[in-house]
Amino acid sequence: MLQLTVKNTREKISLRDIPALRAALLFGSLLNLAGLALGVWVSPWYLLLSLAVSFGLFLSGTAGLCPMSLILERVWFGKSAAGEAPGTAPRAEGQ
Repeated sequence: MLQLTVKNTREKISLRDIPALRAALLFGSLLNLAGLALGVWVSPWYLLLSLAVSFGLFLSGTAGLCPMSLILERVWFGKSAAGEAPGTAPRAEGQ
């Protein structure tokens, strides 16, 4: 279980509460395994795919920035950077 601290408020969350992050971890692990398998049986150049995925996971763990989850939030889950569905106007206060 993860602990999230926002503005001095600590809250325990699990990965099932963050579907884009779960999907990014799943997608990253599948890409990593595919890169390793292709690197062994097809061409060693495919190991660069595993290297790129591993760098993304390293970046996610150290800096808290997960590029794949940002992409999945926009594309797969249909959320913009503001958290609204694409093509909808943000709601005004009190609505």
